[in-house]
Amino acid sequence: MPLGTYLGVDLSSSADRPSGYAVLDGQARLRSVGLVRTDEQVLSLASRRRPRLVALDAPLSWPSGLDSKGRQCELQLAHEGIGTFRTTRRTIIRPLIERGIALAAAMRE
Repeated sequence: MPLGTYLGVDLSSSADRPSGYAVLDGQARLRSVGLVRTDEQVLSLASRRRPRLVALDAPLSWPSGLDSKGRQCELQLAHEGIGTFRTTRRTIIRPLIERGIALAAAMRE
């Protein structure tokens, strides 16, 4: 694909459920959509498409501090009246966070 393509992945918490993706060109035109399941499929898609940017719809970090009430961005969103699933050590979305962190690290390599 030409430079200026972008890949967005709506990541599921496990390979048991599909993750949706979309590829946009440099003018924000939709070029393709589809589903992937495994981390290997996500990484292969990114490798084949060679996007300028990959957006993973998943938290890519844990908050600092063991007693944190969430990441700074989540606290700011709450202050603005926007609800989120808080990223704490007790979160119900732990598998999604761990998957997102691992995929982001693999893509940075």
